[in-house]
Amino acid sequence: VAEQLLHEDTGVFLLPLDPIQLATELQAPKEKQTILPRIAQVAQRTGKKAVLHIDDIEMMTGQDNISHSTLLNLMAGIRDSGFYIMASTNYPEKVDPSLLQPQRFGILIYTPLQNEEARHEILKIHATKESTRLETPLFSSAKARDIILNEVVKHTDAYTPRYLAEIATIAKSNLSERVAQRKGRRVLS
Repeated sequence: VAEQLLHEDTGVFLLPLDPIQLATELQAPKEKQTILPRIAQVAQRTGKKAVLHIDDIEMMTGQDNISHSTLLNLMAGIRDSGFYIMASTNYPEKVDPSLLQPQRFGILIYTPLQNEEARHEILKIHATKESTRLETPLFSSAKARDIILNEVVKHTDAYTPRYLAEIATIAKSNLSERVAQRKGRRVLS
């Protein structure tokens, strides 16, 4: 969702933020913090809301993490700072329940793994992207593509979109290598 929003004009700034980078920022004294003040300043100057996206939020929410209480305090007053925070995780059980209270992350959206039809579409999208990058089709025809992708879909039940995309990337690499070998060249990685 966040990646899609990055490519759309929504009238807000969507800024990806690394959880380790944010934890480091929160552990610094207020006068040495740079990231959050800059974001608040940009939001104030432009009049646009800034939405920070923290992927893998569980990396900074452990009970013994120094930035934990600072994050809780930040979340309590986040809207007054001119920005919002959106976080994602593949491990919701690792997120501290205190972050899920109102005035913090009060809205939860569960996104399950994709069904066969959705996995097929994801693979098709990424295969098309990789074909474009390679400037050569990964498949000899649309029919061959669908046969192969249908077979891959049967074996990818618990795969996330990221892993499905990686399958297309590996297919492109394998094709590049085969083409290079046929032409008597070596592929540099």
